[in-house]
Amino acid sequence: MGWYLRKSFRAGPLRFNLSKGGVGLSTGIRGARVGINARGQAYVHCGTGGVYYRSTLGGARRGTPGRASHAAAANGPAGDRRVIDSAPASRLTPSSSHELLAELRRRAARRRVWPWLAGAAAAIAIALFVSGQHTAGVTALIAALPAVGYLWHLERERRAIDLRYNLVQDYRECYRALLDGFESFDRAGMIWLVDAVTDVSDPRYHGGSERHYQRTPTRLAKAAPENVRTNILPPLLPAGRQRLYFMPDRILVYDERGIGAVDYGELSVECGTVRLVEDLARPSDAAAVGLTWRYVNRNGEPDRRFRDNPQLPVMEYGSLHLRCGNGLSECFITSTPAAAAALAVGLDRMRHAARARLAARPAHA
Repeated sequence: MGWYLRKSFRAGPLRFNLSKGGVGLSTGIRGARVGINARGQAYVHCGTGGVYYRSTLGGARRGTPGRASHAAAANGPAGDRRVIDSAPASRLTPSSSHELLAELRRRAARRRVWPWLAGAAAAIAIALFVSGQHTAGVTALIAALPAVGYLWHLERERRAIDLRYNLVQDYRECYRALLDGFESFDRAGMIWLVDAVTDVSDPRYHGGSERHYQRTPTRLAKAAPENVRTNILPPLLPAGRQRLYFMPDRILVYDERGIGAVDYGELSVECGTVRLVEDLARPSDAAAVGLTWRYVNRNGEPDRRFRDNPQLPVMEYGSLHLRCGNGLSECFITSTPAAAAALAVGLDRMRHAARARLAARPAHA
């Protein structure tokens, strides 16, 4: 049998346990305690009369549900429906990003202990309140706050990775053009993510349109990717269940299943215009190119069979479709074609710069 040293001392409701493996702490009442051992693992210990139970807390987090389905916006017969959606982020792995993605995924997979400690401390405090020990309950909560805060900070530091960029002049100008494109993109009155496109079999029930676009409003932001500390705050484009971070060297893709990446040199950008019969609020900066009715005859006249048949504007919007061979496929519609075109120009400059940088590398690199 091996010998070991164990010593503990109290500080209010907290008990610090010293061993050759390090320092742990625990809190609770007689017969029910929670704590963290010297290896940073949370545990619960309870029992009485010589019968005790001890278990390590933790477990894999469940993924959040995917994008919710939307009901069809228009009545009448419809044809084929094509969902526009990317592959899971974990499958977006270009060869130049293997090491970075492996490290990001490894750190993101680290188990979080502080929520278990916070929950256990709250449970103990509630139990004390229910038993009438109000002062002890408040004391337990106050004493647990520093431990929870310290553990949260420690785990955040362990999961974080530093990405520092020092761009050369030519590449800095290309990235600046991309940021300018995003600024123009963000000035659009409305930006929609296209969830699906349905071919309409009978346009008379859809204002004469041959396609119906299922749209979800989205908006541009600026934020660092999760667990990443960087000296450049990149544009963030939410795309339903995925979040696209446009870093200087690649696009990082996050979703509930994992983390992926897309190289700019492999990105395909399709930009154009699309005409939609707008039955929602009309964006203030959008241009109407015609009028129709919700139910229209083949000759363009309103269908008199329907009493509720309002006149609707035909709007000209911009469209931007981002694709990549490894599975990325996201389509956006903007209230002005100029907004989509400006971002397409910035992305095209980044694509050419990335391909030129790759071609300039030595063959053995």
